[in-house]
Amino acid sequence: TLQLQAYGALAYGAKGLGWYKFISREVPILAADDLGNWRGGPLNEFLEKSPNWEVMRRLNRKIQNLGPTMLKLRPDAVYHIGEVPDENRGPADGDLLKGMLSGTSFLVGEFTHEDDGARWMMIVNKDLKSSVSCRPDFRTPMKVQYLSPITGELKDFPDPWYYLAPGQGVLLKL
Repeated sequence: TLQLQAYGALAYGAKGLGWYKFISREVPILAADDLGNWRGGPLNEFLEKSPNWEVMRRLNRKIQNLGPTMLKLRPDAVYHIGEVPDENRGPADGDLLKGMLSGTSFLVGEFTHEDDGARWMMIVNKDLKSSVSCRPDFRTPMKVQYLSPITGELKDFPDPWYYLAPGQGVLLKL
């Protein structure tokens, strides 16, 4: 769910991320209340690292590697493939994607780079149970690269072998 929250926000054009309730107990600042049953924060109620510590740490590192590029992208369109939530939309005629060749539940954000006008796309796997092969079905054939969340470098997109974990997103340069 942390991945879906982060990559989903980025697909919608967020320029920053923050995590609520980092510590799973009352916070000794600003007179914050003890929320009782809150759990799952990176630091547990005893201020020890929880299993979510490493999950969040890895996710933050990946987002940091995408950050310099994401900060230069202007959002153009956002749409859903598969189930479309209320007050949202599916792909339209003017969008870059017709759909996906595998999987059933995606969020797509389209962007334009402010420096060179290049088109970019964030595709997010909304399925929280299954990994899925990321196989975009473009309206016109395109050369596709992805920005590695590990190295921050552009690499050729290995269709059909690029898989998205549950909630994971990928940033594509078109």
